Amino acid sequence: MTGSRKGPSVHLSLMSPQEPSSLSTDCGTVSFAGDDATPCMTDDRFCPMIETVYEKQHEVDELQERLDDAESRLKHLGDLAKLGELSAVVAHEIRNPLAGISATAEMLLDDIPSDDPRHESIRIILDEIQRLEKTVGNLLDFARNRKPFITRVDLREQVEHVLERIASYAQERNVTVSGVAPRDLPDALADPELIRQAFQNVSLNAIQAMPEGGELKVTLSPGCDERGRCLKVAFTDTGCGISPENVEKIFDPFFTTKANGAGLGLAVTRKAIEALNGTVLVESVAGRGTTFTIVLRAAQA
Repeated sequence: MTGSRKGPSVHLSLMSPQEPSSLSTDCGTVSFAGDDATPCMTDDRFCPMIETVYEKQHEVDELQERLDDAESRLKHLGDLAKLGELSAVVAHEIRNPLAGISATAEMLLDDIPSDDPRHESIRIILDEIQRLEKTVGNLLDFARNRKPFITRVDLREQVEHVLERIASYAQERNVTVSGVAPRDLPDALADPELIRQAFQNVSLNAIQAMPEGGELKVTLSPGCDERGRCLKVAFTDTGCGISPENVEKIFDPFFTTKANGAGLGLAVTRKAIEALNGTVLVESVAGRGTTFTIVLRAAQA
């Protein structure tokens, strides 16, 4: 573990087929093979034509499905853009008066003795202001479209940095944090700030999913996808898991199942990773745990 911060340190280390039924007649009539077979004219002149028609229809169906998916994604991006603009305005309008309230509360706290009952009330006000400031910060992170600064990034170093920062938080909640990474892991092409933000959001989300304690394991590994070499960072927890009906919703802005959550952490995470041409995958079993896998491009040697 790099650095000299206080607090805990975390280091990476069939059934057999039934006999098909059949029916055949003379040439030029319909023939069948199997219960679910498609009728075909037995005349050799017709079968190739029908097969070609089926193939073309299949291609058309696939193209239509891809078109529908593209239209849905485009509409989603448009909605996110509008939501981002609104979020920026709301965050700006909240941040300024919030700063004034915080400054006033701190002055009052300094003037009131620690044994005065009002002292604890003002401390609660300041704690709530910090929570609101964090929500406003998440709103601004979601709203802004900062162009990433792409460079070579040592993912092992970034993971260690994040796990150091959350170590005390995890210890308070009886969560054991560990990590595994190969020695010869190549660098990633990414923005260090966006990477740390994404890793921290996913880690905190995992810890909060284990209110009774548990284990968070971070695994780094090389891999390949259709675009070439990639790197995978998997965050696996032993928490409550995500119900099947919510898996598709967890990246939607403001969707949350937490009593005090704003529903922006994972939305900000996916936006940051997609800005780096990466992806975020999730696998979860309700009651057993969840794995979030962040996939990034690997830098060339």
